[in-house]
Amino acid sequence: TDSDANGGDDLGPSWSLPVTGRIQVDDGGTDPVDRFVAIFGGGLDPANDAVGNFIYMVDVETGKVLYKRETAAAVPSQPAAVDSDRNGYLDLVYVGDVDGHLYKINMSEIPTLVADTVTNDLVVSEDDWNPLEIFDAEGRSIFFSPTDSTRCSAIIGIEPICCSSMPRIIAC
Repeated sequence: TDSDANGGDDLGPSWSLPVTGRIQVDDGGTDPVDRFVAIFGGGLDPANDAVGNFIYMVDVETGKVLYKRETAAAVPSQPAAVDSDRNGYLDLVYVGDVDGHLYKINMSEIPTLVADTVTNDLVVSEDDWNPLEIFDAEGRSIFFSPTDSTRCSAIIGIEPICCSSMPRIIAC
C-alpha cells in the first residue's frame, strides 16, 4: 500500500532483522492484554527512495500489523528495543533512517487499540507511541541498530561514533 501517498510502497525489501518482545495493550476489556510482537523497519529499495519510510510492529500470533508509523526516510536498520524497568515488557524502541534521523518510541504507557479505517483490524491508536526524533546525523545514513545499555535505567546522551554512521546510546 501507499498510505503516505508518496508514490512508493510503504514496506520495501526489509534489511533489518526484527526484534521481538512483549507489550501490553488496551483492547477495550477490563484488563490490559499481553501481545508478543516483532518490530522492524520498513526496508530500503535503492531504486526508489519513496519506499520503506515506516516502522512496523506485528503481532507474532496473528501476523497482523499492530503499529505502523511514518518516518522521514527509509528504515533499513534493525531497531533496538529496551525493557528499561525490567518488568518483562518493552518500554523503548530506538531506530534510525537513511537520512540520519534517530527515533525514540516511548512505549511505557499502555496504548489503546482502535479499528483500522481500511482493514478494520485492531491497531495502536495514532495518539499513542509516536516516534520522536532524538538525533540527526546530518544526512549520514543509519544502517545498523543503535547500541543500547540495559545495565542502567537512564539514557543520558547519544554519541556519534567516528567513521561510522551508527550512533551509540550512552546510559548511566
